[in-house]
Amino acid sequence: MVPVSPNEGFEKQILRDESVQNELRDWGLNFDTELLQFEGRIAPPEKILQKDRSAQYNPQFADWSRELRGPVLISARDLNNWLLFYTRRNYDAANALVQNLFKITQQMHIKMNRAVLVEVEDTVGGYLQAFQQNITHHTEMVVCILSSINKMKYDAIKKHLCVDFPIPSQCVVARTLSKPQTVLSVCTKIALQMNCKLGGELWTVEMPLDKVIIIGIDCYHDTLQGRRSIAGFVASTNKEMTRWFSRCVVQDQRQEIVDGLKVCMQAALHAWAKTNQNELPQRIIIYRDGVGDGQLQTLVNYEIPQFIDCIKSAKENYRCGAEVAPNPFLTPF
Repeated sequence: MVPVSPNEGFEKQILRDESVQNELRDWGLNFDTELLQFEGRIAPPEKILQKDRSAQYNPQFADWSRELRGPVLISARDLNNWLLFYTRRNYDAANALVQNLFKITQQMHIKMNRAVLVEVEDTVGGYLQAFQQNITHHTEMVVCILSSINKMKYDAIKKHLCVDFPIPSQCVVARTLSKPQTVLSVCTKIALQMNCKLGGELWTVEMPLDKVIIIGIDCYHDTLQGRRSIAGFVASTNKEMTRWFSRCVVQDQRQEIVDGLKVCMQAALHAWAKTNQNELPQRIIIYRDGVGDGQLQTLVNYEIPQFIDCIKSAKENYRCGAEVAPNPFLTPF
């Protein structure tokens, strides 16, 4: 049990700032001079299950990247044909990345061929032109070293590599590779991300339930340009929760309640059955994010019936009950 101590920065700003006190007095409000203290429970750290062993980690940092170096990945994907795009001034960073990735992936028993290095102009047009000239249907991964954090450039690169020419990609800011004391750790995490994007599996945790599918749903709203909203739908396909089915639903602007969930659910159940001897899950747990309290009843009335209709029609005598937990919004079927 750990006591929570008062936040001195908050206390100074709220309780000692005269302008804040004047504003509070105008409203007839005041804060106690002592913040409430209470005891909290610290959950024990999960065991990280790897290929043929489990790893322990320091819960203070919640980082186990060091324990992933070596032949411990559940599923390692080879990388035979990949491109590395860099600008002239980042040539040293590109070489450092390639050399360190080559060493790290050997330890992980990932077969990684040398990258084809492509120099580009440090502009959006420079990257896109280089993509069009060098990426082929044999390319398995694209890595880009960026000179700085530039949202416009990053968004353009990701849009091209996700929409125009879909291919797994990884962006790295050059300065993260410039510190010798941290470059090995950075490259390890990059290698792990690349392996995941290629379909590899890193680690898992103990799952107490059997034959359960976990589903997550959220909506993205474009608040800047007012474009149509996108609902994201993901569903696990194996017991270890290391493989996932995903689908997007395009909606009207600012629409939070999701249409088309029945189609998503049908596809998710099909994906589950395909990897589980043609069986359907015994439990379905749905995590629904991004819904305000005022929308909960509308969501219950509109979205949940789509799920139930889909589940009832999935297979003869395949039945379910529904229960809604208000906070967090968790619906087990």
